[in-house]
Amino acid sequence: MTLFWVLAVAILVAALVVFCFPWQANGEVDRNTLNRIFYQSRLQELEREASGRDELMVELQRKLLADIPSQNVHASRPLSRGWLLPGVLGLVILSTGIFMKTSGIQQVSQLEQAERQFPALYQRAETANAKPLSLSEMATLSMGLRAHLQTHADFIAGWQMLGRLGMVLNDAATAKGAFERAYQLSPEDRKIAFDYASVLIRLGDREQVRQGELLTEDMLKSQPSSPALLELQALSAWRQERYSHAAELWQRVLNVLPADSPLRKSIQLNIDEAHRHMASGPDR
Repeated sequence: MTLFWVLAVAILVAALVVFCFPWQANGEVDRNTLNRIFYQSRLQELEREASGRDELMVELQRKLLADIPSQNVHASRPLSRGWLLPGVLGLVILSTGIFMKTSGIQQVSQLEQAERQFPALYQRAETANAKPLSLSEMATLSMGLRAHLQTHADFIAGWQMLGRLGMVLNDAATAKGAFERAYQLSPEDRKIAFDYASVLIRLGDREQVRQGELLTEDMLKSQPSSPALLELQALSAWRQERYSHAAELWQRVLNVLPADSPLRKSIQLNIDEAHRHMASGPDR
């Protein structure tokens, strides 16, 4: 960040130098001075010529006398440097405004703050008895975690947490990308596979929903009575408007849930809703 500010100030100073340089008084040349320079140069040429030099010198002197103004012409005075101050101030203000508007300095500052707070927030999120994170703290943790994962790309637990944060914060792109990365790093981990299938089915488009369903079907081969997997399959069928299949899967969930499970009521409501859709039209 320090180097960033040093470069910004250096660029501004360079712009000020370019702005002020043309107004310097040094190098001011009037008409008489130009004539004198021309006369001396021409004399040097005549001295190198062998014939007709006298006539040419007389002609040169005549032209020089003809070019002398009848009245004394005062050389123009350079503009006072005090008049440059408004221009300098305007350049500084304009440059600062454009810089603040286009440089993303606020985002850079937020990212640095998130990186500083990341270790403590991550520790709180991983500790069961710690104070729960607020939504703003979750957003800060998500930003810091993304920066951390850029240099620790094989940190599987970090990708899992980033995916969960994306779901809580309604950031579907972050959730899907993070769980996909975790699944790529550890495709044999059943928990990671379930999380990836879950985010695809809940937040994905039709093609992604189908991809999540295939992952769930593969896991059901070894866990055919898993309520979580059956419910995920039912949700996939629901999102694809296959209501009879969704009702069948939710009924299977009811069959394996304990009689006192608090989930039974919500599952039954889902079954009833699926039946209402089935009555209004055929499944796709």
